[in-house]
Amino acid sequence: MLLLVMALASSPLPAFNPAQAVAQCADENEAQDFDAQAECVKSLNRDHRELSAVYRFAKPALKTAIERCVADYSEDDKPDWNMTQICSQRNEALLTETSLTNAKFDPDLARVRCKKEQTDRPDLVLADCFKDEVVSARNFTLFQAIYKEVALQSSFQICLKRWTDDDLIDWGMVSYCAQDQLDGFDSLAPLQSKSRN
Repeated sequence: MLLLVMALASSPLPAFNPAQAVAQCADENEAQDFDAQAECVKSLNRDHRELSAVYRFAKPALKTAIERCVADYSEDDKPDWNMTQICSQRNEALLTETSLTNAKFDPDLARVRCKKEQTDRPDLVLADCFKDEVVSARNFTLFQAIYKEVALQSSFQICLKRWTDDDLIDWGMVSYCAQDQLDGFDSLAPLQSKSRN
């Protein structure tokens, strides 16, 4: 484990390995439940995408915390990206320790949105809702900084517009929508290149 932590300190996170993800998801789901396995792989890929974005712009304390999580949730140099993602969000004080901030994120409005949502969902814990808003706004900002393609930037703006109501932005859904757009972009890219040939 120590070697993995030392390697991560001088390099970006390990690359997403689709074969490892497929094997992990086959172990975690019924053999013939291909939909569950595909959803599992998608989830691992999304968690890796988010962690990579955060790691890229993380300040030293957050970077160290992510490296520790990768080490703690890796077996035979195979990271479990779901568990690593959960681990990396445990220390709430570090969640915004990135070199980029979201100028549109307003903590007061995020709290108002969470209270409004709680009226429809009484079991909603306001502190958890607010934490999700902070994490999601951070991730959306990082995606915008990394994925510069004009088409993706336009789709990110669609997400922002779609999930803003009465000046209240649902950052969780904006970030989820951005992940959907990135998944779609990745899926369509090979098909679009084939259609041009």
